[in-house]
Amino acid sequence: MLVRPLDWIGLMSDIPVIFVVSLLLLIVFGAWEHHVTHHTTLPPMVNLAVFTRHRGIVSAVLLSAHTAYISNSVGSTLLHPSRK
Repeated sequence: MLVRPLDWIGLMSDIPVIFVVSLLLLIVFGAWEHHVTHHTTLPPMVNLAVFTRHRGIVSAVLLSAHTAYISNSVGSTLLHPSRK
């Protein structure tokens, strides 16, 4: 089976692990992009200045859109398991 079925206690047991790993990968990516920007002649994949434009409003909009998408998809999956 490629995908584990839900533990019908409410959530999958792997969510905390996936959350921690994703945060670590995000921090490593930010550190790498900072290193590439300041210590090499290579162009960065993402200009990190995008996230500080307009006093951080761009970051807030991206974070809220991501949170809304995730909460909608996880909530609809848990409430209506037959829908995909």
